[in-house]
Amino acid sequence: WASGAGLLRVGAPPGLYDLGLDVDSGGSQERIRQRFRLPGYPSETLGLSSLILAPADSLLDREEALAAMPADLAYPPSRPLATYAEVYGLSRDGLGIAHYRVHYTFMPLRSLLPRLFGGSSPVEFEFDREGRWRAALPERLVIEPGRLAPGHYRVTLAVTDLLSNVKSETIAIDITVR
Repeated sequence: WASGAGLLRVGAPPGLYDLGLDVDSGGSQERIRQRFRLPGYPSETLGLSSLILAPADSLLDREEALAAMPADLAYPPSRPLATYAEVYGLSRDGLGIAHYRVHYTFMPLRSLLPRLFGGSSPVEFEFDREGRWRAALPERLVIEPGRLAPGHYRVTLAVTDLLSNVKSETIAIDITVR
């Protein structure tokens, strides 16, 4: 089923699949055929979903964040920025509580000259979190307007399980604040 601007969302259990995709856009047709493996997220290994960023002033669930995420990854500096990711495989203490640290990094992307002559420092947000253990815990944050200056950023989220001292990091995404 279709979800958001140009996004197609399909749910399936982990396994090997044959992908068949036919696209018709303004008379131009494309066809994709390939085999692929859909991975599972084992609950015993620390892992993170992809990071979703959306212009919003409140915490969003996964579907709301996906629907609000702009296709060009450009965000207005005058609006709050909401983040969403899922954390898998955290340890739990004897009371069933997961303890972990999240670290968001917004690294300014600069051309060669500004980097050689002292570019800007990254904008970072770090928090210790805890919550009742589940197979997947949502990680969400709302960043106030003005915390990110206009520019291009490479964004990552790192999570450290404080009980096992294991760390995982999302794949970086590049965004523009303008």
